Amino acid sequence: MRGLNTKTLLMALALLSPTTALADGVFHPTGQSYACVNPRATRALANHGDPRQNDPGWVHFVITDGRCFQVDPSEKWEQISQENGLLLLRRDPPRTGMPPLFFLPQQVSAGLPIPPQPSAEAPTDGPVQLAPASPDPETPQASDKATDVLPKGWEKPRHDAEPAASTPAEDNSAPGDPAPATTPPSVSKSAPNQNSGSGGLLILALFVGGVIGFFVLRARRRAARESRAWGIIDKEIRDQATALQIRRLQLVTTDAYGTIHLTKWAKEIGYFCNTRILPLLQVEGLTDQWPLLKARAEARIEEIAQRTPPGAILNQKPLSDPRVFDPQMDPFDYERHCALLLEQAGWDARVTQASGDQGADIIATKGGRKIVVQCKLYSQPVGNKAVQEVYTAKQHQQADAAIVVSNAGYTIPARQLAATTGVHLLHHQELASFCERLAA
Repeated sequence: MRGLNTKTLLMALALLSPTTALADGVFHPTGQSYACVNPRATRALANHGDPRQNDPGWVHFVITDGRCFQVDPSEKWEQISQENGLLLLRRDPPRTGMPPLFFLPQQVSAGLPIPPQPSAEAPTDGPVQLAPASPDPETPQASDKATDVLPKGWEKPRHDAEPAASTPAEDNSAPGDPAPATTPPSVSKSAPNQNSGSGGLLILALFVGGVIGFFVLRARRRAARESRAWGIIDKEIRDQATALQIRRLQLVTTDAYGTIHLTKWAKEIGYFCNTRILPLLQVEGLTDQWPLLKARAEARIEEIAQRTPPGAILNQKPLSDPRVFDPQMDPFDYERHCALLLEQAGWDARVTQASGDQGADIIATKGGRKIVVQCKLYSQPVGNKAVQEVYTAKQHQQADAAIVVSNAGYTIPARQLAATTGVHLLHHQELASFCERLAA
């Protein structure tokens, strides 16, 4: 019985020895090399005829993108499947973070790993130096030596935190085809925390925005009130345009020297603003806008009043020169013409124009003597009224003589009254010579 048991034990040990325990699907690498999750990367690394293998950058990208791992002859691998001429193997025992990899047939040999042999240079007469024990299968292998697969200058990629991978998809590319260029995966970086102090900045922004909004709103309200007030002012000026134009014609005068007198017209503008515009603004509660718009309103009144009133163009007389007599000349220019004749005779003559000065159109003085003159540019004889007016002016001005000057003749009643009152009736061509005799 003891012999039988010994024989049985020896047979069992023989079956368990490496030379007899060859089971289908068990492999070990023939040398240190790289196997990859992506079968195209495995083929690309094995294609030594590809000139890109001389570029370390390209090789490093293929190893990284294809998720390639360095394998060692001391490792045991089990076959999962065979696809397109490549063997899909998984490590036994598994290494943490290492998924199943694709191997070329020439990278592996069937059977269990071969234990390390003693060094050939070890002395034969001394104690036998055993090769270092196979590293812990759970510990990743690290080797800086170049392999028969990797050319000189290639770098070993790092797989410190490789995620577990599922079985790779089938690759239909032919052996030796280079892997297509792919974009390396981007690495997202977490943005730094920018919330520090954001609360204070938000409060400051809200405060500044509130202040700006307040001033903008107030400016808009002021602009709206000003626009509303101006609309009322401008409408009233346009509604009274004709009256303003007529009043300006009546109140703006020009003296013998060509000086334009605007005093009466300026007073009229003030009267119009106080009696027409301000009451309208007061009704609407906009009187506070008047100081801001007063100058603008006065300029608008002047602009409107300078326009010709409706119908005035039909009655407009041609322009005349007071230095030259013209039967069609303006009556005021006729008065200036007579004043120029007196000045040529050495008299100091002043045209009273619209004021009339109690019937005197011209008041002239020379050598302490004073005369009053009434000018009549008529197309028919002058009547009694002119004689009466100039006589009254003589009494009022305490003048030495009263004269009526006209381009036309005089009626008989006018001549009779002039003889009684001592009024001189002259043609304007007689005025200069008569006054010279009067002053002599």
